[in-house]
Amino acid sequence: MTHRSPNSGAAKPSVLPLCVIWGLAFGALEAAYFTRANQVFPLGSGHALLWLVLSLAHFALAGFGALAAGAISRVGQRTAARMVGAPALLFLVLALSHYRDRVNTRPRSLEGTLVTLAIVAAFAVIFFLLRRLAVHSLRTTQRVVAISGALVMVGGLGWLFTLSPDMRFDSSLRLRRKLEAGEKLYEPTESVTAEMVGNPNDSGLRVLLIPLDGGTWKVIDPLIKAGRMPNLESLIRRGASATLESDIPTFSPIIWSSVSTGKYPTRHGIHGFIRTDLPLGLPQMRLETIRMAALTKVLKTGTRIYEVLGHQWPALALPVEIYSSNDLKARQLWGILGEFGMRSIVLEWYIGHPAQPINGVQVSERFHLMKGVAANIPNIVYPDSLAPLLEDAVVAPEELDEKLLLSLVDTDGLDEAGIRAFMEENAAWFDIVRKNMARDLSTAQLTDAVFPYVPDWRFAATYFRAMDALHHYTWNLRNLPGEGFAEHPERRFYDAIERYHEFCDGIVGRVLKHADENTVVIVMSDHGFEDRYDHERGPEGFFIIAGGPIQHIEERQRISVYDIAPTILALQGIPVPQDMDGEVASEFVPASFWVDHPVRHVPSYEVRGEHNDVEASSDMDEEVLNRLRALGYIR
Repeated sequence: MTHRSPNSGAAKPSVLPLCVIWGLAFGALEAAYFTRANQVFPLGSGHALLWLVLSLAHFALAGFGALAAGAISRVGQRTAARMVGAPALLFLVLALSHYRDRVNTRPRSLEGTLVTLAIVAAFAVIFFLLRRLAVHSLRTTQRVVAISGALVMVGGLGWLFTLSPDMRFDSSLRLRRKLEAGEKLYEPTESVTAEMVGNPNDSGLRVLLIPLDGGTWKVIDPLIKAGRMPNLESLIRRGASATLESDIPTFSPIIWSSVSTGKYPTRHGIHGFIRTDLPLGLPQMRLETIRMAALTKVLKTGTRIYEVLGHQWPALALPVEIYSSNDLKARQLWGILGEFGMRSIVLEWYIGHPAQPINGVQVSERFHLMKGVAANIPNIVYPDSLAPLLEDAVVAPEELDEKLLLSLVDTDGLDEAGIRAFMEENAAWFDIVRKNMARDLSTAQLTDAVFPYVPDWRFAATYFRAMDALHHYTWNLRNLPGEGFAEHPERRFYDAIERYHEFCDGIVGRVLKHADENTVVIVMSDHGFEDRYDHERGPEGFFIIAGGPIQHIEERQRISVYDIAPTILALQGIPVPQDMDGEVASEFVPASFWVDHPVRHVPSYEVRGEHNDVEASSDMDEEVLNRLRALGYIR
């Protein structure tokens, strides 16, 4: 006697419509997530095309899931398996994408791999249970899978069309937590000018800010203890230190813009290194590539496979623009100080190109690239007439003293030929470090050259970049096993980070020569570094303050990147705008100082409709992009 299933004899339901429905459903979810993550507004016809393109990709994945599910099932169960296999694979990819990209960030670990396998196993169990249920009623299963897919699609489209730029989604972890707690951002109803404020309660202080990008207490503390960073040690002994609370993502353009404006990225308008124009008629995207805003790994995996085969994925070969100072939507603290008649010196600040008109001197972050042609590049220096006079300060990479470069690595046991061979074998490392070390030397020489032109300066910032670059190229070499260089020649780089910190301590000492007893000195980073470094983790940086009225505090304090600008304004007696998102770090000076110079507030210094529009040459864009690619920031 032959047993027949309840569905035998009837026409087998088609799985194709289910794949279409679920492809459209996940396409809607992906389009909504993409729009939310990148603030791709206003909504328009481009979003409909985006939905269809993403739906096609997920339809293909659903179809693959259906075919794979049928292939691993017995003959009488294949139709049922295909029905539940289509959405099951989509949800599995979604679960894995969420875990691998947002919970277990790189580098991968054994624990993370085990959890990944557990997710796959759980979905396998659920799939086989659903398949068994589906065998007993194919028509009911078809209706349930179709209706549930339609509901997911409606939910995704509802999510998309209820999104609004007014939702103020931002990458800032601190802002997200604030909004989730029900707190509101201060929205000023009026803007004031220096004339409206009147004479400030001027403290007469100078402030000298020395950023060391990527610096971390993990390296600095042991070096100070060993007596290898005397200048930073001296500052701490007569002042105070703090753990710097960074934010995520810890991209330097974002964080340093937050430092100079005291505002969240959603206010100051800098969201990464570059931006790009999207296809399909979509508005301009604020992040680097589509990969950074994918809900699932469908697009990511496809592009990576394509690139592994030696091709350039057409969808990612998009024209890009590097964020510039023209993109800033908020006033920087030296702009506010200038309005009150206080002159500033700003050298190589990140997002400082083109150099904007200020009350003082500003030198673009690209000045170190201009050896020999600085006078021909517009707005590389403000005022422009200074550019030819400062050109000799630039150290081109090929001019860098090779002994200085080799002082960062251990060359014990190597003769001249051995050193040459070692440098050739590690050409990429030496190339990126040579460029960044030359940049820091250029900035140091630029500091000496510029200060005499502004003897009455009240604020100065001189930015040093190379410490972060060295971390990116060297941090993972600190954990190589064993001893000696035979098995791991890369161990010669083991102490490079510490040696560069020592070099930077010397640079700090050089800059400090421009400070007097009435100068508040701040040395700080934008973020730290760690073994499991990821820009979505936001490791904490370092902060040191000394000089002037700053009191010595033994215990290490805490300060946020958003607190720097309001604190500097308050120290100089300038009323602090309430639309800055940080607070005045009043604990670093005695209470008597605030009695004489009480912190005052005004609504805002922003001028509605004001926009920076300074001509910026793009001649050096490709060189800047290549350096960002070398550090892994963009592809």
